[in-house]
Parts: sequence; C-alpha cells; structure tokens
Amino acid sequence: MSHLQSVEYNVFHWAKTTPEKIAIYHRDERISYSQLATNILKVTYLLSAKHSLKMGDIVFLIADKSPTFIYNYYASHLSKAIAVMIDPEISAQRFDMIKSRTQPRFIFGNPTKAISKECVTQMTSSESSDVNISFD
Repeated sequence: MSHLQSVEYNVFHWAKTTPEKIAIYHRDERISYSQLATNILKVTYLLSAKHSLKMGDIVFLIADKSPTFIYNYYASHLSKAIAVMIDPEISAQRFDMIKSRTQPRFIFGNPTKAISKECVTQMTSSESSDVNISFD
C-alpha cells in the first residue's frame, strides 16, 4: 500500500484487515475500524439515495469533534460534494453571511447557538439502521 493512498482508502483497508481495532475514542465511546467504515458507507448511502446529494453540491458540516462529524465528512467526500467546515462557536451574524454567500444544499451536524435546529438536516438513527453493509 502506498503512503499516498487517500485516508478513506486506508479506513476501508483497515476495516477489512483489522476490523476490531479501535479507530475513534470519543468520550466513553469506542468505534472500531469496521464500525467506522460501515457508518461512513451508511451515511454516504443516505446522503446520495435518500437526500439526493450530488457531486458539486455545497454542504456545511458543523465541526463539533464528534463521530457524527467524521461520518458526515467522509460521506460528503465520497459523494463528491463540496464540504464547508463550520466552527460550532460561529456567531449567528457570520453564519448567516457565509450561508447567504455559499447557499449550501444541506447543513449537517449538531445545532448550536448560532445554527438553529430548523436549519440542520437531520438523519435519524432509524434511517441508518435500515441500511445493511458488510465487509465479509
């Protein structure tokens, strides 16, 4: 494997070769490479199939250092969308200015003081549980 491989290639490679190895430590949560790859593919499917995300669509990703952010980041990348990272501490005025200039198709992440729940596209856990993915 070349050191020039993309990070997502490496995630899927490690999911196949070392599926139980921990990829993410987040608070009390431990996510293996297999779980990480599966969740990335589930979110990619939901974005593409259920939300019709297409190549070149602009999406805002609220960068809140959570596993959900990681899944959304990789899924946006795999969908060939243009991902704009948004600081969760952004002011409402600055957020509105950026939003009006870029006109994102979706906003993914956890709502913040400046970014209301109504603005954020929510994907429910029941949606992702309907998607079956295996690395066998």
